[in-house]
Amino acid sequence: MKFLEFIQSIFVPRYMVIHRKMKLIFAFLILIAVSFIMSLPSIIYLPKMKYNELQTRLSYDILKYVDDNNPSLDNEFTEDELSKFNMVRFSDLKNLKIVIDHADGIQNTNNGLVDSKDYVLKAVKPIYDDEGTYIIKYEISYVHIVFDISAENDDKTYDVAEVFNKLANVEEGRFGHYLLLFDEKSLTFKNSSTNYILANLPYYNKVVFNFSNMENATELANLISDTYAPSLRNTYMMRSLFYVGLITLAMAILFSFILRETGQLRGVKEYINFASIASIPLTIFAFAFSFIKYTFCALLLQWYPAIFGIYYFILVIIINRRPRLDKNKEVV
Repeated sequence: MKFLEFIQSIFVPRYMVIHRKMKLIFAFLILIAVSFIMSLPSIIYLPKMKYNELQTRLSYDILKYVDDNNPSLDNEFTEDELSKFNMVRFSDLKNLKIVIDHADGIQNTNNGLVDSKDYVLKAVKPIYDDEGTYIIKYEISYVHIVFDISAENDDKTYDVAEVFNKLANVEEGRFGHYLLLFDEKSLTFKNSSTNYILANLPYYNKVVFNFSNMENATELANLISDTYAPSLRNTYMMRSLFYVGLITLAMAILFSFILRETGQLRGVKEYINFASIASIPLTIFAFAFSFIKYTFCALLLQWYPAIFGIYYFILVIIINRRPRLDKNKEVV
């Protein structure tokens, strides 16, 4: 019977109010817990999406189209390319035997690496018709890989603004250049002359970029995903804490000042306690709904403050229509 009463106090508005006098620390713990729960779907999806969806979204899937053995004539270096860039095949990078890890930075085992020099890979991407059946053209792009091995205290030798950002467009309306910059402690990726996609992303403690062991540039793209995943996981958790925990707390404080002692809820503490309880059923619903499709995770998290605000407002109106009864049974 007590279990049923407890369930009612979580899901039924007129019973929720019995939690209004619980200790404030429990409300904070509930908000932290629901924040973590809301981040779980994205964290669970992350291993499944990082080698495909993530690479496509951030544009470094262009490395998949760097193929030394591509028989297409577009894959050959032209005289114009050779005169403008330091064109190399991915196999040339493998011969450098470059190893990069989180502790020692860049290690050059055969002294063949030129500091802060562009090693330019050619990517030939097939463009299909609207039905995805026939290749209508090949899109040429250039991946500039730079190893800034003398960088100290973020004072990089390679000047992105003066070198990469001033490259001419490959064709009208398309920049077509991608920068993958490795320094001693982090990597940077950008695909335009203005915006950074990944800026100073630190190598996490298990990643080793050993070019001599890679079969093709796709493996390099996968290692970038492995490097970015821990940072992205932390981002999901912090974003969830902000959207679910902190904004809920802010709403409760705002409502307490606006409505004051107009009904059963009185004071900041009671509004916060009630908000924490109100967040539980909404979080359970959003958590279950997120597993239908990954895109729902981001949408629900983005819209959670608005949805919770409306839901919380309705609950407060329902509760405050009733007179305050201080002798009600309280649940701690």
